[in-house]
Amino acid sequence: MKSKRLLALLGSTILVIILAALLFPACAAEEAPTPAPTPTPAPAPAQVFEWALQSHWPASSSSYIPWKTFMEEELLELTDGRIKATCHPADTFLPTAELFDAWRQGTLDGGTYGGNYFESFIPLSNLVAYNPMAFREIWESEYFCQNLGFADALMNQHLEFGMYCWIEKVYPAGFCTVKPVRTLADLQGLKLRTSGKLADMMKKVGCAPVTMSGGEIYTALATGVLDAANWGAAQGVASMKFYEVAPYYMWPEQTKIGSDYIIITQANMDALPDDLYKIVSLALEERFWRRTNQYIKGELDSREALVKEYGMEIVELDKEAVDAMAKAALEIWDETAKQSPENAHWVEVMKALHRELGYID
Repeated sequence: MKSKRLLALLGSTILVIILAALLFPACAAEEAPTPAPTPTPAPAPAQVFEWALQSHWPASSSSYIPWKTFMEEELLELTDGRIKATCHPADTFLPTAELFDAWRQGTLDGGTYGGNYFESFIPLSNLVAYNPMAFREIWESEYFCQNLGFADALMNQHLEFGMYCWIEKVYPAGFCTVKPVRTLADLQGLKLRTSGKLADMMKKVGCAPVTMSGGEIYTALATGVLDAANWGAAQGVASMKFYEVAPYYMWPEQTKIGSDYIIITQANMDALPDDLYKIVSLALEERFWRRTNQYIKGELDSREALVKEYGMEIVELDKEAVDAMAKAALEIWDETAKQSPENAHWVEVMKALHRELGYID
């Protein structure tokens, strides 16, 4: 019996020791002080991309402020402050004629230009840059540029020179004149400011085209250097106050075009992280539609204001003059097609659209 009690006591002692061993770490863990949390490093500040942009539009142009507002304010908000663009009007740093070289050399980050300004580099621009009588309605030009793929082809041609290009909007081209112009005879010798293929067409019907920057047009009209000018259409006439010195508006307008372009250099676009790249690309694509619609409304309002508030007269060309322009325009299209195989392809696409619409045979 004594040995049994000894064994039972020994077993109880061993059990207590085992339980103590099991419980001690848990108690120790509960009693151990909680280590201080490791501080989370502060996130690195997001990189900010700053762009200096110059336009071909003077500050008084109806297109300058909308572009400046979009690039400096809307894009800043869309990117949470990570893209800061600073926009400048024509001739701030360089003459407009030197912009293309500045963009491809990277001395400016981008800007705007009229497609006909650099046609020797971008021959495709001749299809929409004041291409005469090319489109009769705004939607036709939109469809050609965006649905048929012309905007993509134009982008690719610019990328060969290290720059991204977006068509800024579609808008009409029309002339204000110092005296009424109704007939083909009235067009003979008319000194008018225009550019690109529209200038070529007007020359074919007897006019004398003159090239000059937007800031010079008003004085040239006032002093008799010019008899007529186009700076876009009605909105250009209103914003530049041409109605003060050229109180007549030629009708019908000569084309509906998409010849203003927004440029950002490839180096700047490629430097963006993926999210900003997508934001910029999509924002400029969406702006084309929004700005075109905005401009159409502005044209209607401006045309009405020119007549009712500023006393302009809309003067309609007779059939002989319009037919002469249409014939000259077809000749211009064929000349444009000869500039390159790519031009020839897109001229044929344009003609096919016109055949479908019943404009040509």
